[in-house]
Amino acid sequence: MLLEETFTNNRIVFGHSTRFVIMIISILCLTFVMANSLALNFTVICMTKPLAETGISNLNGTNEQEPEPIFSLFEKSWLFSAVAIGQILGTLPITYFTANYGVRKTFTAYGLISGFSTFFLPTSVSFGFYFVFLMRVLEGFAMATSFPSLGSIVAEWSTVKSNGMFIALLSIHLQLGPIFTMPVSGLLCASTYSWPSVYYLQGGITLFSFIIFYYFYRDSPQIHKHVSQKELIKITSGKCLVIYTNGKKQRQPVPYWKILKDISVWGIFISCFGGTFGFQILSQYGPTYLNKVLGFDLAKTGFAAAFPFILSICFKLIAAPFSDRFTLISQKARIIMFNSMAQFPMSICLILLAVLPTHYTGLIQASYIFAGAFCGLNAVGIAKSIQLIAQQHCHFILALNTFIQSTIMLILPPIVSFIAPDNTNEQWGIIFYGIAAIVSITAIIFNCTAEASPRPWVTSNGTLEEHEAITTKEQVIAIPIMETMDKEDSVGHPSPTTPIFE
Repeated sequence: MLLEETFTNNRIVFGHSTRFVIMIISILCLTFVMANSLALNFTVICMTKPLAETGISNLNGTNEQEPEPIFSLFEKSWLFSAVAIGQILGTLPITYFTANYGVRKTFTAYGLISGFSTFFLPTSVSFGFYFVFLMRVLEGFAMATSFPSLGSIVAEWSTVKSNGMFIALLSIHLQLGPIFTMPVSGLLCASTYSWPSVYYLQGGITLFSFIIFYYFYRDSPQIHKHVSQKELIKITSGKCLVIYTNGKKQRQPVPYWKILKDISVWGIFISCFGGTFGFQILSQYGPTYLNKVLGFDLAKTGFAAAFPFILSICFKLIAAPFSDRFTLISQKARIIMFNSMAQFPMSICLILLAVLPTHYTGLIQASYIFAGAFCGLNAVGIAKSIQLIAQQHCHFILALNTFIQSTIMLILPPIVSFIAPDNTNEQWGIIFYGIAAIVSITAIIFNCTAEASPRPWVTSNGTLEEHEAITTKEQVIAIPIMETMDKEDSVGHPSPTTPIFE
C-alpha cells in the first residue's frame, strides 16, 4: 500500500517496536541520574584524607597512620541535604523548559548536568567543601527532571492499553539506581582505584547515555524516522490529537489554573505527601534503624537495606501487566486497588515495626522488607492516574510532586532527630506510628478523589481515534478518516489506505 510504503521506505522500524528501544534508553538515563545522587551515601565511608597527612605515634615511638574522614559530621549532613536543595531548585524551571523546549532537550540538559557534576566531584574535593556541596546541589538539580520526563515519555510513547507496564518499567530506575551504585561503590572503594573511580565511572556512563538519548529520542512518535505506520497507530490511538507542522510540535499551553483547581489533582498531591514520608523513612533511615536500634552488623544491614529494592521490582513486573489487562473492573477501580495495595500494607508493616519487641528479629526484618517492596506498586496506582488524567500535561503535576518529595527530604531529618535522638526502640515506635497514620489517611483521600480518564482541561483537541495521521517528508497533519474513504467505502467499509486501530 502506498501509505505504508511511504512511511517505512528506507527506514529501520525495529519490528514496529521503536517505543521499546526508547524505553530501554530512557531507563538507562533515569537509572544513572538516580545513581549519581546516591553515590556519596556510600563513598563518604571511604572518603578519607591521604595517610601521609595523619598519624599517631604509639608507645614504641613508631608512627601508625590512621585514616581521617575528609568531611566532618556537620559537613556530611549538609552534603546529604544538598540533593534535596538542588531538587527544589531544579523543579522551579522544569515545567517551563519541558513545555517550551520538549523532553528531548530538557531531559538531555539536566542529564548532562548530572553527568558532569558527578564526573568532576572528585576534582572538587581538592578545592574544599563548598565546591563539593555545589556538585551535590547540581546532582540534585538534575534529579528534578526524573519524574516529569518519565511522565512525558509515557504520555508520548506508550499505548493507552499498556501504559501501566510502561510506567512500571520506567519507574524501576528508583530501584536500579541503588542496586547498581551500592555494590559497585563497595568494590571500587576497596580496590586500588579507590572512591574517585566510582564518580568517573558513573559520570562517564551518564554522559554517554544522554548523548545516545538525544540522538535517538524524539518528542513524539509522529516525527521519529524509525516509527512505522503500524506502530504509530498503536501509540496514538485514543490519545489527544497533537499536530506537527514541518517537524515542529504545535504545543498546547499548560492550563495551570485549571489543573490546580481539580480535586483529583489535589488527591494526588496529598497521597504523594503521605507516600513519600513512608518511602523516605525507609530509604533514608532504614539502615540506621536496622543498625542502631536492632543491632544488625554492617554486612547484614547492607543486605537488609538493599533487598526491598529488588523485591519492589518483582512486585512492579507482576502488577503492571495485571493493571493493564484485568478488565473485569474499571480502570479507576484498578488504580484505587493498587494504591490501596501500596499504602495500606506499608502502614501495617510500619505499625509492626513499632509494636514488635527487638528480639523478634525475623518478623521485624520481614516487615521492613515488605514495607519498602509494596511502595513500588505506586507506579500502577498514583503514577498511572497522573498519566491517564493529565496526558501531555503530566509533567507539571509530576514536577509539583517532585517539589513535595524534596521538601519532605529536607524536613524529615530534623523530625527524626527531635523524636529519636537516642535511637531507642520506643522513640522509633512513635515515628512509625505517626507515619503509618499519615500514609493511611492520605491514601483514603486519594481513593475518594481518584480519576482515570482525561480531565476536561486535556481533551479540548479531540482524540486520534477520530483522525488519521498522515506523514509526509515535510509535515505531519491530521485529517478526518472519512476524507480518506471513496464513495463506495463511505458506507462503513474502510478503504485500503484507511488504518485499522488495534
